[in-house]
Amino acid sequence: MRVTIPGPSFSRRHLVVRFALIGLLATTGTVAASEDRRGSANDATPSTQVGAGRLILVAGATGRTGKRVVEELLSKGYRVRGLARNVAQAKAQLPAVNRVAADLQNPGSLGAVAEGVHAIIFAVGANTSRDPSNIPEKVEYGGIVALVDRGKAAGVRNFVMMSSGGVGRADSTATAGFGGLLRWKQDAERYLRQSGLAYTIVRPGSLRDEEGGTYGIVVTQGDPEYVNLPTIARGDVAKVLVHCLFNAEANGKTFEIINAPTHAPDDWKPTLAKLKAD
Repeated sequence: MRVTIPGPSFSRRHLVVRFALIGLLATTGTVAASEDRRGSANDATPSTQVGAGRLILVAGATGRTGKRVVEELLSKGYRVRGLARNVAQAKAQLPAVNRVAADLQNPGSLGAVAEGVHAIIFAVGANTSRDPSNIPEKVEYGGIVALVDRGKAAGVRNFVMMSSGGVGRADSTATAGFGGLLRWKQDAERYLRQSGLAYTIVRPGSLRDEEGGTYGIVVTQGDPEYVNLPTIARGDVAKVLVHCLFNAEANGKTFEIINAPTHAPDDWKPTLAKLKAD
């Protein structure tokens, strides 16, 4: 069954493949994992905020969605360790966080990136149209494997993965495009589910470069097919990702999110408790 959701959308063409092109910034680099603690005023433990000073590793921290995730985390009182392409770039964009340069396409460069971390948010994507050097198998799948394994070894408590709408419906035609992007996302989701970590997998619609809060958020499961390609603001995706941290109502669940003017901005939160576990 197809669903029609009023609101911001694109004309429907190659829905599954376009869903995968949600503009995730691939976090790749060439520097072995090394943390730059300068400018880390964020290390001070906040007082009564939700994050309570817990340290979150954000993969893709300088990306268009990742930087909003960082901002949302800081606003909630979390400390942030940002995994980025290179420290020099991250210094300008992330002055208030610990910065780690590493190459997800070279797992050996990650070192002890998860040591001392309470949770990981994976806001990474192999956008080959922006950077052909990004290899989906290594970024989408290999990146998850490397961070999940290091997270388990370091005692990380929670892993929140940004995936993509369309992954649950990806057929052989869709998985063949863009370096098998959807296929590797599928495999990455499966690896996380089988890892034994507490996890949440969030599949956003096509991403808009907006802060969010203008439209409501619709939460679904089963990767429904829409008449029009639905979209969602990156800022709204960041809010959902952060809200899922240490959230029992989101634990062990996979779901899709899109914007719709028919919903109030916070109507989606009670929906999490009603979702089926994987």
